[in-house]
Amino acid sequence: MGLNDTECEILEFLTIYASHYSFEKLLSEVRESCDLASAEIVALALNRTTGEIQNALSHGETLVRSGLVTVSSYNSRDLGFDLLDSLASQLLGTLNSPDRIFAGFFRDAPVPEENQLALSHLEPDIERVKALLLQAAGDGVQGVNILLYGPPGTGKTQIARRVAYEAELHAREVNHEDDNGSPMEPHRRQRAYQLCQYLLRRTKDALIVFDEIEDVFDASSDAAQFGGHHRSKNRGKAWTNQMLEENPVPAIWITNHWDQLDPAYLRRFDYALEVGHPPRSVRRALLARACEGLGVTEGWLDYTAGRDALTPAEISRAARVARLLRNGPDAPELVMANHLDQQAELQGRPPMITPRGLDALDYGLEYLNTDTPVEAVIQDLVAGGQGTLLAYGPPGTGKTALAHHLAEHADRPLRKRTASELISPYVGVTEKNLAQAFRETRKEGAVLLLDEADSFLTARSRARQTWEMTQTNELLVQIEAFDGILICATNCLEALDPAALRRFDHKLELRPLDHQQRAQLFDQLVSRLQPSDADDRAALDTAHAIVRQLDGLTPGDFATVVRSQSLRGTPSAGLTLQALANALVAEHRIKPGAGARRAGFA
Repeated sequence: MGLNDTECEILEFLTIYASHYSFEKLLSEVRESCDLASAEIVALALNRTTGEIQNALSHGETLVRSGLVTVSSYNSRDLGFDLLDSLASQLLGTLNSPDRIFAGFFRDAPVPEENQLALSHLEPDIERVKALLLQAAGDGVQGVNILLYGPPGTGKTQIARRVAYEAELHAREVNHEDDNGSPMEPHRRQRAYQLCQYLLRRTKDALIVFDEIEDVFDASSDAAQFGGHHRSKNRGKAWTNQMLEENPVPAIWITNHWDQLDPAYLRRFDYALEVGHPPRSVRRALLARACEGLGVTEGWLDYTAGRDALTPAEISRAARVARLLRNGPDAPELVMANHLDQQAELQGRPPMITPRGLDALDYGLEYLNTDTPVEAVIQDLVAGGQGTLLAYGPPGTGKTALAHHLAEHADRPLRKRTASELISPYVGVTEKNLAQAFRETRKEGAVLLLDEADSFLTARSRARQTWEMTQTNELLVQIEAFDGILICATNCLEALDPAALRRFDHKLELRPLDHQQRAQLFDQLVSRLQPSDADDRAALDTAHAIVRQLDGLTPGDFATVVRSQSLRGTPSAGLTLQALANALVAEHRIKPGAGARRAGFA
């Protein structure tokens, strides 16, 4: 470490002081009875001058700068010079090499996992981080720091290990547990990082990985002792900023709680990579790999991949639980679904957004009756990665299902916001909620669906209150500035502000099913519910004749019939084609303007 004679003697002295309570008590009594300062006592014990001791324990010298010693006070009741925790026992033990002595503070980083599928969507960022660290290490640039942030279980530590491995850098990870397996205190981890930086300062291929930094940064601000001297909070903060600007060894800092970090620290990172939840395609691939041999269906994999907040770690744990319970009464799909539901509830995550029709009938674009070819609209939005779509038409025509299909095709999560979630009776709160919805969607890279858009975009000429105009203005501003994919859905096109209509790149009218679509969906209804006379050709023709008369039916009406039958629990033997057709007639009757003409079986 390059310690001079005085520093070595001080280190020996503090090792004995920290290891023998009787010696500590004796020095405390001597200090009080003789009214001596701590530096004077150490100077007398080592036959050095007070100036030599004070100089050796100053901020810029090795003992303090390396984190080996912290100077708490020259006037406290105890000596005020604190040796790095557990270092005394290691120096007095049988360890005979520096690596073994310092193993309690940092360790060599393990090699990364072989399968990097969970990180495949981050390849460009990983390559940039690798190139940056390689250049910094080769040129000996000081103050190079990378921040990896995001939810737990998304692969941040694996990224750090992979970057080091592929760049052929020798990475050390600061410990978060002591030799006994107990969590290390934040201030001790700070000093371990200091020590690692100092020891590796002249090593060209070194890299330091510092995980769980939120507690450490919080401690450095509150306790303000990251620099080796207890000090004011502001001085401790300034010292931390200095550490992020002058560290000799490149460092990767990892946190799950980036929102707890002071902006003054965040500004000093050279590269900040958000490691969020993987996109749907990656989640689907991870599920397929984790579930090999469990016998899960392709449909279940597709459905479960729709859990937007699913992490690689959660997928692995759920599959492990399913394997442990493989001899139990429940199928692996149910075991994994229950486990994932429990995890979502524990973490306060919202439930999956599932369109009401998708659990009843197989959704397909062929059941959308639009005024413009819908495939071209979807392709345009997905290819450009941004754009606005206004989907309008009667309830049940598939506007929400279309949004889900578009988000899945774009491999992005869908964020649905309704008027009841965003509109507030308090002045200014609706505008704030709208701004937050766009901000969160932009951050997540999601597709935003604003349902009941007429509630926000009411024609200002009809506004009776100032706040109605204000919320319309706010949404128009947000739409104009949004660089993602936005879908607004409404049943009341005529209520929208004319200026709002000009903001949409695409306007898609979703109309009720035509006679051919009604026939196809009825066949699917029969296939799904298996009525007792499903093979009776005459009864089927009669049912088709009735359905053909029901202009105005929507996919939502068919889904309602499926759900109502499921709730009744009617067995197939008690269900007939007549009952299915009459159920659709009942849905048709309650539609506005359906007419008085009756249709159905007598």
